[in-house]
Amino acid sequence: MTVILQEIMRKARIPIGVNVLRNDGIAALSIAAAVGAPFIRVNIFCGVAFTDQGVIEGEAHALHKLRNHLGCEVKILADVHVKHAAHLTTIEEAALDAARNNPDGLIVSGIGTGKRAAPEDLQAVKQVTPLPTFVGSGVRIDNLSTYREADGFIVGTSLKENGKVDSPIDPARVRALSEAIVGLRKGK
Repeated sequence: MTVILQEIMRKARIPIGVNVLRNDGIAALSIAAAVGAPFIRVNIFCGVAFTDQGVIEGEAHALHKLRNHLGCEVKILADVHVKHAAHLTTIEEAALDAARNNPDGLIVSGIGTGKRAAPEDLQAVKQVTPLPTFVGSGVRIDNLSTYREADGFIVGTSLKENGKVDSPIDPARVRALSEAIVGLRKGK
């Protein structure tokens, strides 16, 4: 993954982050530090999540310890109620717990890949923490305006041909969504 990311970083003109699935924040941070990536995404930063791969525990302490040891400035973006999992706390409680563990930003997503994040979840997280909060799934041109309060977006499925996750990226969809986001920001 490090070699692949190094090549992508060499060619990309945008910031590239690292997410090692299912929840290997240690590997993600190590890779990001090695290649100079500015951020990582950690699916279960703190607490626990019940997933189809089993119970996954957060690794906030280990990540902060490694980041300090490496002396790097890689930002940590932490999911709140990550997709494809069940959670024991409310989204507000999870956001407070995550914020207490000092990530650099939070991510709110829907229940699965390409599934729309509830605008109410974004609002709930924004109400309990001042951390930058990103929408991490289900963002499309037709629902973009419902996420006006988001500090950013993680988009994949809606940029693919016919909006199908296993299809190639459609440059026209990328251009259209980029323009819509710029329009949304100007309207803030």
